[in-house]
Amino acid sequence: MEQTNKFISFIEKYYYYFLFFILAVLAFTCFFNLGADAIYSWDEARHGVNAFEMIMNNNYIANYYNGEIDYWNLKPPISYYLIIFAYKIFGYNAFALRFFSALSYFILALLVSLFVKKQVGKFESLISLFMFLSCYVFFFTHYIRTGDADALFILFFGVSFISLYLSSKNSNWLHLTALMFAMAFLTKSWHAFIILPITFFYLIFTKGFKNIKWWQYITICLCAIIPILIWFLARYSFDGLEFFKQMIYCDLLNRSSNSIEGHNGYPFFYLINISKNFILLFCIIIFATAIIIKIKHKEKLTNLDKICIISFISILTIFAIAKTKLEWYAYPISIPLIISGATYLGQFLKNINLKKLYKIIASATFCVLFITGFTLVNIEIFKVDTDKLQVFIAEMPYQPNTTVYYQDENTTGLTQAHLLCFEWKTNRQLEKGGYQEFILTNNSNIIMSKSYYNILRDPNLEIIFEDENYVLCKQS
Repeated sequence: MEQTNKFISFIEKYYYYFLFFILAVLAFTCFFNLGADAIYSWDEARHGVNAFEMIMNNNYIANYYNGEIDYWNLKPPISYYLIIFAYKIFGYNAFALRFFSALSYFILALLVSLFVKKQVGKFESLISLFMFLSCYVFFFTHYIRTGDADALFILFFGVSFISLYLSSKNSNWLHLTALMFAMAFLTKSWHAFIILPITFFYLIFTKGFKNIKWWQYITICLCAIIPILIWFLARYSFDGLEFFKQMIYCDLLNRSSNSIEGHNGYPFFYLINISKNFILLFCIIIFATAIIIKIKHKEKLTNLDKICIISFISILTIFAIAKTKLEWYAYPISIPLIISGATYLGQFLKNINLKKLYKIIASATFCVLFITGFTLVNIEIFKVDTDKLQVFIAEMPYQPNTTVYYQDENTTGLTQAHLLCFEWKTNRQLEKGGYQEFILTNNSNIIMSKSYYNILRDPNLEIIFEDENYVLCKQS
């Protein structure tokens, strides 16, 4: 036990050296090979197209998809704006598309570690960073290394969580909580409403309502409402209530009451998926053990305990009720779990009354899970997945002002990911239609799969560029 305390004292003495080293490793895992993987044909590609066409149309109010107003992706525009900003800095490429997702995770990890340092201790702060490093599931889909809205949303949620906790010491922090609610809503729409029950029940159980002055209720509400209202009025001036009707019907009511696109799940869907992220399962066990011990010894729960419990239950309950289930919906739960897990793991190891065997088991388990998670993270970031058509589009020659069509055996349109790569390459939308429309259009090219080209055998086609899988043709 004495050796353990000496080790912890050494770690805390050189805290900032360890902090900077771990942050450097985290930055590497977030940004290395960030633009190497092919674009994913889901929300990432859709957000990329929406942001790109905002630039093309010089319209930063409405999002477009292939030249038409997009009523499928019904998210407000904050995530698009950051992608646009990254496009301006890094150009039209996958790195720019994903840059602010990776940066959001890095900032979130830094904020949480500094919060834990301030509220709990330096040793626990470093543990929280190790946990962020080993949450390998977050590096796979829909978060750190993809260009959709989730990472930014979770960052705003994390700041709201921290400021809500700090409001028990100074109620003015609730203004930041309210502002982060607005920013979360303007990033991922109705998902932001998970902040409301957490805020309500935390203020109830900590009696925080008593510390809020009447005028603060007004200013707090204004912080939440004004940013959303500004966007509402701007969007309303463009297409009236149509976008908001679709937001309510499709993104709220339909997703809540139906399994959209087959994304259904069992009642414990999110709990099971959280458990796949081994380090978060470890946090649940550590936190639950600490709470049980406190209850057994009739100790009072701290405000940090309360906000973590309330957040955990609220997130699981709200998303479990909704019929449409996707594993990344519950990613915000990582924040209370990492904070509580790091807090109590550190306190267990510092506890001079805890048996040495228990300390060995806890620290050994954490080390094994960290090494496992971190190894899987590194396997993921060093692995590069490519897409043959995306590579072809990037390499093909293109003459400005030339209309381009696409045709293969099955379709005349490009997927979301291929369309994004096409727009990056040509700075224009893909023409609607395929071979039949192409032969009726002057100054046009067509991209075809080689198998379709061989089936067609049109002698009037001249190949401009080809590889093993695709050809770019014009009329001879």
